[in-house]
Amino acid sequence: SLHYIEKDIDGAMGYYTEALRLNRAAYGTSHPDVIPTMKSIALIQSKKRNFNRAIEIFTEVRNIKCGEVGKIHPEVASAHKRIGNVHYQRGDLASAQKEYRQALSIYEQTLGKEHQSTTSSRAIVEKIGEELGQKELAQITSVGSLFKQI
Repeated sequence: SLHYIEKDIDGAMGYYTEALRLNRAAYGTSHPDVIPTMKSIALIQSKKRNFNRAIEIFTEVRNIKCGEVGKIHPEVASAHKRIGNVHYQRGDLASAQKEYRQALSIYEQTLGKEHQSTTSSRAIVEKIGEELGQKELAQITSVGSLFKQI
């Protein structure tokens, strides 16, 4: 949408909301043709920091995809990555890692261990694991310094 390109987020949201209404009226609420519009709305929700709403929409997209292609398919893995991205943006590293691990598992099964999507997902899982480890270490250090003060 031109609104989105020009950074008119509210205008873009209005455009995509109307497009989704029309697509659902024409195809039904769970037809694969509604997915691109739903993804655009979820991205805008994420940009507006409406993370829970973005996750709800991306989860609905994933569910539609599962119904279309099955649970073990690269497009379903991509949906898990999108959900993971939103969890990461809101700082929920454990949930982000869970979604990325799901994506990684699907990519390994469908595309192989050396495919770019697989290696990219593996790197993200490892990065989040390191961040979680550093966060836990910081908490332990903080608690340790608190005991030293007592």
